[in-house]
Amino acid sequence: MSAVTRINAVLRSLLSISEDQPLPKPTAMLKALYDCPTFRECRENGKDCRLIIRALSDQSIIQSLKAGSAVSYQSGVNHWIGFCIMLEDMWPGSKPVHSQLDVTEDEATDWILTIPKHGTAASYISHLKLACALARRPTDWDGQRLCAALKSKLIGNPIDIKKTRWVLRKDMLVLMMARFRYQGQEWLRILILVAFVFQFRVFSEYLVIRYVDIVFEGLHLPPGTQMLKITLDGRKNRRYRHTLERPCTCVIPPKKGQVALGAELCVVHQFAEYLRNDPYYHLARRTDSTHLVVGGVLDHAAIIPALKNGARDCGDVDWRTAATHGPRRGFASEMAVAGAKLKEILEAGDWRSPAFQDYIESVKDQLL
Repeated sequence: MSAVTRINAVLRSLLSISEDQPLPKPTAMLKALYDCPTFRECRENGKDCRLIIRALSDQSIIQSLKAGSAVSYQSGVNHWIGFCIMLEDMWPGSKPVHSQLDVTEDEATDWILTIPKHGTAASYISHLKLACALARRPTDWDGQRLCAALKSKLIGNPIDIKKTRWVLRKDMLVLMMARFRYQGQEWLRILILVAFVFQFRVFSEYLVIRYVDIVFEGLHLPPGTQMLKITLDGRKNRRYRHTLERPCTCVIPPKKGQVALGAELCVVHQFAEYLRNDPYYHLARRTDSTHLVVGGVLDHAAIIPALKNGARDCGDVDWRTAATHGPRRGFASEMAVAGAKLKEILEAGDWRSPAFQDYIESVKDQLL
């Protein structure tokens, strides 16, 4: 659920307005808030009503984060907190808890020394600035010294160590799906399957799919004729609303360039079976609600650790690098091995050529 949706839901609750009614216009909103029971009760009990408004305004600031960036934002802030704890442990009194958001330029410059990659350091700085802004603390620590220290990371390390990117190949996907089913983690089993077959980016695409934008066609017909259609508001390289389709693979053999999936990895029937037991899916279908999304009640921060644990338990030697892009890279790699043309792979996965060429490094020896 987006920050805007949450804020409007709280406002409707405060004003006793149903979901199918529009919110009041600005002038009417002021009067409605002043007269609402919650604010009236606060005034009668000497409580500060502004704290409610301030909490909602903070929520609106959070919406400035791009879709799927919440976990990354938490990582940046958590890393800064960890740095402050380290300083306090090493030099007691240097960075007590109450001063963690009283940042100095020297502290910020020292902090990013511990973050080797330029992109990660730049993101973490923006996350800390947002945290300071939410706490009403100064952000003028982002000065010339910090900018220079950040720029220095573009030069690169003397020893170039290529980063290993996790690729979830089909054989490992099958093992991990079986493992997650055994552990009762059906949501994770389906997540990696759908992300694999559709080549979804998990946080910015799969988890924000609206239930009402999932359509199954022909489920009452014999296997092989069904179709799954998912409509997205946009993807990284296709920033407009569009629909993606995947057919049933239970009985139809793959053509050249297509990945052999079979019934075990048929995304149509596997996803349909999962959604039959999802109460939020049925609620969304009954109400036509656009607010209910696939990842609405999932713990997003638990996904990557769960993937690492699953990959480790299934014997993947690269389990430490397991992440949500693995299924996406895996299907692109399987398409390459199956003989798909570069144009087909790029279009199917919303890839840009340089990124794709880097990700299929793991299968270069299998390409014809």
